[in-house]
Amino acid sequence: MSFESFLTALMSPQNGARAAAEQKYNEMKAADPGPLVGHLMAVLAQPAPDPTLRAFSAVLLRGLIGRRATVYFSLPAQTQAQLRSGLLAVATENASNKLLSKRVCDTIGELGIVVEANGHWAELLPWALQQINTPNPDICEVGLTVLAQVALVLASRPQYHQHYPNLCMLLQRCMTAPGAGVGVRVAAVQVTCNLVVCITSSEQRAAFRPLVPSMLIALADVLTRDNTTLKSAEMLECFGDVSYEHGSFYRLHLAQVHAAMLQIAGSTQLDDKLRRFAVEWIAATAEGSGSMCRKLANNAYTRNTLPVLLSMMLADVDSMVGDLAAWEKRGETAGAGGGTVG
Repeated sequence: MSFESFLTALMSPQNGARAAAEQKYNEMKAADPGPLVGHLMAVLAQPAPDPTLRAFSAVLLRGLIGRRATVYFSLPAQTQAQLRSGLLAVATENASNKLLSKRVCDTIGELGIVVEANGHWAELLPWALQQINTPNPDICEVGLTVLAQVALVLASRPQYHQHYPNLCMLLQRCMTAPGAGVGVRVAAVQVTCNLVVCITSSEQRAAFRPLVPSMLIALADVLTRDNTTLKSAEMLECFGDVSYEHGSFYRLHLAQVHAAMLQIAGSTQLDDKLRRFAVEWIAATAEGSGSMCRKLANNAYTRNTLPVLLSMMLADVDSMVGDLAAWEKRGETAGAGGGTVG
């Protein structure tokens, strides 16, 4: 049986075939995971196999070399180096395949955290910055996605702090440049927010504050172009993550961000999930940074927020009353016909 057929069996909807393949996989992993890593990388690196198999290989590989496993450090140094360089190459070469590139970026992110916890992946940041600096939006998104996943490493390791100014410049461009895709805008905001959440020094966090207006530009663009609302939700969730951890990050641009969130919360044309994320930002910022919010001129934070929240509450009440009225009418109709409501 070829290794591709073996992977197909692991994905089989037939319980018997899948169980046998899973047992074989676990035996291979326990006996010597090195060849298994090599087989998975071979499938991942070849353009010929089914894209689903390649994505599945990336998932299995992440399970072997990620934070929950210790396989990586049992591999020979040469194999480790080949694995690192091979993953970076696959991510770049398959940037246009969204499913596969996402799985590979997840694997690179996991491996990056593993390697940096016990050493240094010297090529990772230069590679990511090179991807971000390309005009190809798919490749740019790949670089940003990986950086978002290793934000904790970039925040905690002093040798990376010198790259913050260059990174800020690239992130601002990704958020505001004409023609940048929705994925690029969202990933750039994710990198920024993840870094701000992970950086422990308020002085270092302040270096990213000038990006807030660009974050709002990116948010406005994504809201108008995101047909599924999934990307908009991801972006709003990132804004909220910063508020929960370091709400004062928005201090210099609080009025603008607050106004944007009020506009989203009060827009009945938007999905309720997006409006709820906006309200969560408003509440989290007020709860965690109340003194900052009170300093807005003319008590604007409270004065402008309450009408929007009350309007949302009344709309919910009207909806519930409408449902109640319809329910009562059905009950009256059933009662008149001798039936029961239940």
